[in-house]
Amino acid sequence: MQETEHWQKWQPQQFSALPGQEPDDAVPTDFKPTEVPVVQPVAEAALLSDSINHQALNQQERQQSWQEGYQQGLNQGEQHGRTLGFQEGQQAAIRQSEQQQQAQQQHITQLADSFDRSLQVLDGVITGRILQLALQIALQISGEAIKCDSHQLTEQIRSLLSADPLFTGTPRLRVHPQDLPLAEQLFSGQISSRGWKAEADPHLQPGDCLLQGEEGELDCSMSTRWLELCQRAQTGVY
Repeated sequence: MQETEHWQKWQPQQFSALPGQEPDDAVPTDFKPTEVPVVQPVAEAALLSDSINHQALNQQERQQSWQEGYQQGLNQGEQHGRTLGFQEGQQAAIRQSEQQQQAQQQHITQLADSFDRSLQVLDGVITGRILQLALQIALQISGEAIKCDSHQLTEQIRSLLSADPLFTGTPRLRVHPQDLPLAEQLFSGQISSRGWKAEADPHLQPGDCLLQGEEGELDCSMSTRWLELCQRAQTGVY
């Protein structure tokens, strides 16, 4: 029991007491130091600011780079589009020019062919007109000569007499009324011996003669000879 009465609660030594001081003079146990605000170091704040500025700068640079790239791509696209448009327009113009040249060439060829055909037709017409004029002049000259000279008529009658075997029955020798006396005077004996009849035909021209039989006729009129001459002139056989 005595030991219990001398027992004391142990407490740690007050280290805040200086040597030679009593514990009472030391810092009170309920002393609370004044709280001082924690201030970020300047270096850490500067680094944080630099990081923020760097991020903002990177964002701005990326935005600017994107904008520049976009604008550059747009410009290149426009330039490429203009180049393609120019090339397509140039090719279209070349195709159109070739088509126009081809159409003009075809038109010129058609004109040349038409001109050549026209020259051929004109040449034929001119040749025919000249030939017709020459034959007309010959007809007029022959007609006037027949009126003045009966030699051609007599030669035609002789040619008809030589063709007598071609006719049977009673052939009729027709001449112009003014030529009938001459024909009877020169060929009355031959006409009678062959059984022909000499007749006047007002439809014939002076110098014309026509021998008609049952099988056919021989026409020695000037109009018939003129027609035959024109036909021969057209075929080139004289």
